[in-house]
Amino acid sequence: MAMRNYLPTENELYGSIDYWNSRYSQALEGHENNHEPSRFEWFKSYTDLSDLIERYITPQTSKIFLIEQMRIQHAETCPKMSWMQGDVRHLPFADSSFDAAIDKGTMDALMCAKGDVWDPPKEVVENCKMEVDEVARYIKKLFFLNHMTWLIAA
Repeated sequence: MAMRNYLPTENELYGSIDYWNSRYSQALEGHENNHEPSRFEWFKSYTDLSDLIERYITPQTSKIFLIEQMRIQHAETCPKMSWMQGDVRHLPFADSSFDAAIDKGTMDALMCAKGDVWDPPKEVVENCKMEVDEVARYIKKLFFLNHMTWLIAA
């Protein structure tokens, strides 16, 4: 399926779970077992990050369609991984419980409200601050947040 079929009609749809459920369910169409979505990335590919993720990261992310599919797909190969739904602004983790955090488009989704991206609405600024505050709270004293966002061609 061509990438253009995945593009939303309005940027604020990037902040909608319904958009992502639709996008990833479309990626499964035409696959025999419906557990291996076609692969596409708009930041870094899983291959680029897999060493870090598999070695250091326990995934904790929203339970959207893709997450359920990944849980099924990796049940045997990654049985210790836990897949949780959560609000990045209010996470259920104890203070200083993680060494690192990776934001792969989450803040971009928080920032996709209508209006001027260089002068975002107060709610957008508050939501982004809440995400960073939560990461600062549950990351150990040596703070590390890897925020991946758009790639601009040179």
